Amino acid sequence: MTNIATIQKVKNVRHCPDSDNLDILQVLGWQIVCKRNEFAEGDLCVYIVIDSVLPERAEFEFLRNKHFRIKPIRLRKQESAGIVFPLSILSNFGYDITGVITEGTDLTEVIGVKHYSKPLPAQLAGQAIGNFPGFLKITDEDNLRSYPDAVPEMYGRPFYITRKDDGCSGTFFNNAGEFGVCSRRIHLKDTEGNGFWQMARKYDIDNVLRKAFIDRPIAIQGECVGPGIQNNKLGLKEMEFHLFNIYDIVSRAYLDYDKLVEFTKTYNIPMVTVISEGNVYGHTLEDLIKLTNEQKYPTGGAAEGIVVRPKESFYSNALKKYWSGKVINENYKE
Repeated sequence: MTNIATIQKVKNVRHCPDSDNLDILQVLGWQIVCKRNEFAEGDLCVYIVIDSVLPERAEFEFLRNKHFRIKPIRLRKQESAGIVFPLSILSNFGYDITGVITEGTDLTEVIGVKHYSKPLPAQLAGQAIGNFPGFLKITDEDNLRSYPDAVPEMYGRPFYITRKDDGCSGTFFNNAGEFGVCSRRIHLKDTEGNGFWQMARKYDIDNVLRKAFIDRPIAIQGECVGPGIQNNKLGLKEMEFHLFNIYDIVSRAYLDYDKLVEFTKTYNIPMVTVISEGNVYGHTLEDLIKLTNEQKYPTGGAAEGIVVRPKESFYSNALKKYWSGKVINENYKE
């Protein structure tokens, strides 16, 4: 992944309440707590997003007890999402900071930071045929707090917002007559004990795709949730598949909302929970954060977050892909 570590501008610097040693500042749509007087309004910084893992280097030794992983935390009751460093740290990585420094520059490979991926539960891991097929797209939503300029691109468009279920994403495809099942990054062999293949059989997905999309290369993607998966935060009695995408392999585009809803109703494959939908999108980023933090699972625990999508796909200049994005619940705990 790219843009995990970037050069960004510091905004809205103020003292942290109840602390003489900490400041609060904003980078993009994120709030971060840092050392007092480390940054001034308008400074450029190195910003590293949450759910990332830093290399084991002396500069990051203070993160060893956290396994070098950046997670959202609270300091003095203040949310802190991500970590910031002065630009001077880049000289340790052989990066020339004497020239022109451009806001938004991607430093992911320079620093060697990687995205954190949750390990697959044993019942979903399975045996690999190979890597995730190149004719598919890996499910990965950009966090809109890292791309605040993307939000206005949605204004006035038909939209829908779904709950983000805490499970493991799976992809099921029919391509040139071949049916396949994938975890987030692996093409899986058909084995009796594998949870993704169990979902394929439970919902008869091979036959459904052949019937619904005759001779059309297609894939469906969704979240596998239930017992044994991420502590079963939805409190389900058995494993379920919650559909969120239908992907046309030939056009390399996602089908629109109406076709997604029609498919789920016709073939009795559950869709992810729709929180809100309408014909004219008008939510600000702050609105989305508030809505996200209100979401709960049926068990009463905080939901992982929300996903926002247009009902009709369009290309986002801010995201550099077809528009869709997530916001993570600040109250959510793994």
